[in-house]
Amino acid sequence: MLELYLSCVKCAFVLHAALGCDDEGATEQEMRERVLLHLDLNHAAGRRAPTPTSRVLNRVGLVQAVLGFARTMKGKDPAEFMNTARHLWAFLQVEPDVWMVWVVPHRRGASRADKGRGLLRPGPDRQSLLSAMQQIWDAYCLFNRPVTSDLHPEALAASQAVNVPRKALRKLRKKWEQKRFDVGRLREGGGDVTDAEAALADLEACAEAAKVEVRQAAAVSPAAAVRQKVLRFFAHLFVPSALLWDVVRRSNPQESPLQSPRGASAPRN
Repeated sequence: MLELYLSCVKCAFVLHAALGCDDEGATEQEMRERVLLHLDLNHAAGRRAPTPTSRVLNRVGLVQAVLGFARTMKGKDPAEFMNTARHLWAFLQVEPDVWMVWVVPHRRGASRADKGRGLLRPGPDRQSLLSAMQQIWDAYCLFNRPVTSDLHPEALAASQAVNVPRKALRKLRKKWEQKRFDVGRLREGGGDVTDAEAALADLEACAEAAKVEVRQAAAVSPAAAVRQKVLRFFAHLFVPSALLWDVVRRSNPQESPLQSPRGASAPRN
């Protein structure tokens, strides 16, 4: 039964609500920090190009909105399911602040009348689907360990520390863009741009230093190691071994390369 549920999952992702950045000016990369896993299984069949980051964030935003709305309306009871025209979305809080989401297509109605009206039959039994999700997460914790053990408060603080230099870098970029605009206007007006160009060069140097700080903070972030573990486990679970490396590489292009499966060589660029 568990294999049946795994075979019909279209998309699976794992979110950590305490990660990421919700600042208004946050970049897509910063907002994606809370995504521990996003595995679009259409890649395995070659039906679609890699999922753009913007679409991943749209899905994450949708899930967060549904969970937040349900929390407001239902109190402590979390949302478990959401029906759309073509899919059933299943939400399971597997650990504090950690959610696993599966997207499962509906089965189309068998009768011509149902097909003509575009009616859809329910997919897998809902409670059995949640039970399967819990079994999968229990298996992850058995072979690895719970995410909250890896991302304990101190590790979580270390993972969030990268947001400080990132925010500083965003502010420097805005100042640099404004200063470059000012230099252009001075040139057009025939004014002296010596001081403005010197200030622009100082901002560029500060921005480069901030980039180094961001890279250093990201390199020691415990969240990066957790993403690698979660990705390895779920990729081996959902994807046939012959397609595993390609799916892992295309699903998480921003992560450092993983070792290719046993017996397969990593593709050369």
